[in-house]
Amino acid sequence: MPNFIIKPATDIPEENAELLGHDKIVNNLKNFLESDNMATPLSIAIHGEWGSGKTSILKTLDRKLNAEKIQRMFFEPWRYENSDPALALAYQIANRLDQSERKEVAGELITIAINSLSKKFLGIDINDLFSSLKKNSDAVESFSKN
Repeated sequence: MPNFIIKPATDIPEENAELLGHDKIVNNLKNFLESDNMATPLSIAIHGEWGSGKTSILKTLDRKLNAEKIQRMFFEPWRYENSDPALALAYQIANRLDQSERKEVAGELITIAINSLSKKFLGIDINDLFSSLKKNSDAVESFSKN
């Protein structure tokens, strides 16, 4: 009986998507993102079955993009599926900003975080609550004036 070795497959994404035959995808995304006439903001979604190379494409693209031209952040929402992905994303964005940018964006991120938590745990949309409070406040002020 001949001896043979079975090598286990790993679930570690490669930083070379060309090995998976995804070089056209990576190059097209790179050219698109580095284009001078691209309209922003935008979102790009990469869909595929488990193990099809989505993360490898993103890691390869990240390595190839011009870091001086494009700011990137790698976020894996599935890691936070048992908590709150939106809150985790807001936190990760805040950590990427420098101090001066943080001050400008802090109020918005806090609002996003509060809204996310209030929707999840209280079933209340903060924007709806603010709108309702403003209407009631306007009504009370109008009544007082009259």
